[in-house]
Amino acid sequence: MQRFNRIFLIPIFLFTTLICGLPSGTLSAQQPLLQSDSSFFPAPTGPYTVGRTSRHWVDESREEAFTDAADDLRELIIRIWYPAEPEAGAEPGAYMADFAGELGQDAIGAWLAFIAQDPIVPWFSEHIGGWVSHAFPDAAVSDGQATYPVLIFSPGLHSFPEQYTTQIEELASHGYIVVGINHPYTSGVTVFPDERIVATLNFRLTSIAVIEQILTTQAEDIVFVLDSLETLNADDPEGAFTRRLNLEQVGVFGHSMGGGAAVIAGARDARIQAILAEDGALLPPGRFGQDQIAAPLMSFTSADTGYGTAGPYYRVTVDGFAHMSFADDPVWPLPPEVAFSNGERIVAIVRAYTLAFFDKHLKGEEVILLDGASDDFPEVTIEASNNEQ
Repeated sequence: MQRFNRIFLIPIFLFTTLICGLPSGTLSAQQPLLQSDSSFFPAPTGPYTVGRTSRHWVDESREEAFTDAADDLRELIIRIWYPAEPEAGAEPGAYMADFAGELGQDAIGAWLAFIAQDPIVPWFSEHIGGWVSHAFPDAAVSDGQATYPVLIFSPGLHSFPEQYTTQIEELASHGYIVVGINHPYTSGVTVFPDERIVATLNFRLTSIAVIEQILTTQAEDIVFVLDSLETLNADDPEGAFTRRLNLEQVGVFGHSMGGGAAVIAGARDARIQAILAEDGALLPPGRFGQDQIAAPLMSFTSADTGYGTAGPYYRVTVDGFAHMSFADDPVWPLPPEVAFSNGERIVAIVRAYTLAFFDKHLKGEEVILLDGASDDFPEVTIEASNNEQ
């Protein structure tokens, strides 16, 4: 158990390298702040324009695990990226919708309050609310296909679905509907339609019980979202997604805590046909049934993490990757002292292998990238097993 406790926590703490682990004095009053811009986000490469919308869903069957309030039900904010046909003259939307508009500064403040003394905080407060994505808000779903396969995404602790925009937009541009979950109390901050702002909790991650509560709650959120997507597909109150979701082709993926949650959800729900964990939190052997997973699973990792499964399994490692390489952080226009030096290359690798995995195991396409070493990506090592099952 001591070995599990030590290794299990590594992926969780590494996420703080960018924000919490910055050297003191990174910014000073004499250093100019960068202008708000969107050009640093690589454009998606697929044939579809990308749309994005949001939903607010309440799970009437679950009480909120992270509060003591009576009758406090679990409720989620959902971000949906999808192939779209925006109207002429439409403009792409904000990178993080919660950080724009009237409540933007309050939301930013709630997210960053627990690291308020860090010198990067003023930089974020000044800039992140003005960044623009490549996705068009509430655009019509593209008629390029009758239905689209579905991917459910769970972010890392203290992070947001939008913080993975570069890979999510890429997937949507290649014909996937990607449903990102903002998990209240574990995601960075959650802004509800009634203007309630729920900040992340400062968890005591030395407790295995706390870690398992986070993982199981996020896994339960994934399963609830999949249930809700079946309802949405049958009859979307807003009309956009009725009979547009191919729920015979469902994958899940996540980063850090979200990666561990994706594996747990995949172990619990047979509707999930492909599972991808990006530097996913390690799970005790057999504790969540992950050793019985029959669906294809890929562990995409910067460290010595992996899962034992009963089905097709890939372990993809990349020389030089850090824990936050799977998020958008590598292409954020950070000050030189803390910026990634090869951000666009990192994004290209994450996009390529994520897309290849789901194209092969959800769409059934021929994909050679997963077969072994690639001349295009010599820094990547891929190990595969049980792939004939």
